[in-house]
Amino acid sequence: MSTPTALAAFAEHLRGCRRLAGEPSLREIERLSRQAGRPYPRATIDDKLQGRTVPDWGFVEAFVAACDRNAGGTGDVDVTYWRREHLRMLADLAAQRAERRNAPVEPEAPLEVTVKLHDVGFVVTRGPNGLEEVPGSGHRVRLVVEAPSMPAVVLHALRPVVLSRRETPAGDFNPHLGSVDVRQFDVFLDEPAPRLLPIGGGADFPFKVAPADPEVFDLVVHLDSGDVEWALELEWTCAGRSGVRRVDLAGHPFRTIADTSTANGAA
Repeated sequence: MSTPTALAAFAEHLRGCRRLAGEPSLREIERLSRQAGRPYPRATIDDKLQGRTVPDWGFVEAFVAACDRNAGGTGDVDVTYWRREHLRMLADLAAQRAERRNAPVEPEAPLEVTVKLHDVGFVVTRGPNGLEEVPGSGHRVRLVVEAPSMPAVVLHALRPVVLSRRETPAGDFNPHLGSVDVRQFDVFLDEPAPRLLPIGGGADFPFKVAPADPEVFDLVVHLDSGDVEWALELEWTCAGRSGVRRVDLAGHPFRTIADTSTANGAA
């Protein structure tokens, strides 16, 4: 288990345990853990399964026992393997925190970036918590980039970064129509190294932002297959300093599902 992915790898172990137990729903895992006297709400269970928060040992024991009972067992299982992997995960996370404390500090970007989704057609699919609406390919991500104080900031590049990729889930597409007239770029998420290209021969990076002189970007997201979580990296320089600003939805990655419906194809 490598340090950068310690929590994600352990979360995958937990999901594997769930799959082997017959994919019990979050509601069923909640019920089984409550019956055993160690209740965990569905939101907490989902956070641990997705690697959003670190599971303590009590949760791991309760979760593994609930999966065993769902598969027809008594819940009295040998947790030696899980104890070893849990300790390894905690050690890896501690090492990761130590590396971060000793790493050079990334300069704070002298930028304000506002993110909104536009022209969104949702794919309605079934997730672990029931039906959910996920933006379908073809929607726009609008960035308003401002420099709230002097001096001016030069924006050198904007890069899409894929964080995870899965097969396209089944779902129904609900289209939305609209248009905007700002700087426009295509984002191609299918490629191994996702690209961002100006639409129709428009201006490309670098750009400059300054007080009272912002830039507005519309990114048209293209995805032919799969279910992708992704983010953006905005490279900047200002007064001899440089850095990379991550752009997402308030700390959460963007998520896009390929739309294979005839509704999108006819648009």
